[in-house]
Amino acid sequence: MDALKLDIDEIYLGSPSQIGFRGLIRNSDCNWVVGFTGFKGYGSNLLPGFLALKHGLLFAWDQGL
Repeated sequence: MDALKLDIDEIYLGSPSQIGFRGLIRNSDCNWVVGFTGFKGYGSNLLPGFLALKHGLLFAWDQGL
């Protein structure tokens, strides 16, 4: 199996911050395989990064990647 790369991005807007995340999984040729997004409501600016990583890894696992 080729290596895969998980790229994540956190989103926070305003104060109090509306938070969300997005990401994509690329193959070893840097081609897009699948992407994901999510919104989590309100929280601190540290939370979206952790959520993006958690959801990205769970998404990859669920997809059999």
